[in-house]
Amino acid sequence: MEPCTRAHVNAEEAILECECVAVDMDTGEMRPFQELMHRRRKYEIEKAIEDYPVSLFMFEALYVDGKDLTLEPYPLRRKVLEKTIKESDRVKLANSIVTGKVSELEKFFLEAIENGCEGLVCKSIAEDSVYQAGARGWLWIKYKRDYKSEMTDTVDLVVVGVFMGEERGLGVMGLFFLRLTILRATVSRR
Repeated sequence: MEPCTRAHVNAEEAILECECVAVDMDTGEMRPFQELMHRRRKYEIEKAIEDYPVSLFMFEALYVDGKDLTLEPYPLRRKVLEKTIKESDRVKLANSIVTGKVSELEKFFLEAIENGCEGLVCKSIAEDSVYQAGARGWLWIKYKRDYKSEMTDTVDLVVVGVFMGEERGLGVMGLFFLRLTILRATVSRR
């Protein structure tokens, strides 16, 4: 049985964003995104719905009961979303954390990958974190396994230029220009 989204929304009118994910109903594990393609068919639709069940992971509230939330900061939109959704095993709030620590973000990222997610969407919680459809910028950034790479060695860098940040009086540096010099050495034994 497909989730009836209307039964899980505590609002008369709402525009919400979510991710539709194929799930294994026995284990609750997420299936690869490509499995949703099996549901796209003209015939035997009911069988495809049964064979490839989905869950909805709600992550954004844009409009609720007459209030346009797109100009509100993300933390407020998230609170409204949490009040608007009645969770079940098929309709859920997307997991989230608020952190300023790289180690916590990395741990959350690894847990997401382990649970079958492609990665994370990191959203700004600043006062100006309004919703901008289709625009990433610094309001939200995808952090995916494909983007993650690690250096296998240390490097020496020289700062050759700096753009000061917007808070000039605070001495905050915003953008660094770095120069990498690769030194190669040959070692031979005698």
